[in-house]
Amino acid sequence: MSITAYVEGEEVTFTSLTGPTPFTYRYLVRPSGGTTRLILEGTISAAGLTGPAALLGPLAERLFKGGMRDNLGTLKQLLE
Repeated sequence: MSITAYVEGEEVTFTSLTGPTPFTYRYLVRPSGGTTRLILEGTISAAGLTGPAALLGPLAERLFKGGMRDNLGTLKQLLE
């Protein structure tokens, strides 16, 4: 994984460099009425999967999105 974009106090983007499911996580920090909002934009591709595993690409993408939601919910609880 590599940091592919960084703006101090505003944004950091991580991109996978290897593996069968390339992904990008982009974290944005934005002011929001006296608080701070953390936004995660993520993408994953199953393009590198082969054989029967390639059929699981759409499922893997849905699981990835659900996992991102869960992780952000946990982070929110820890910060509050």
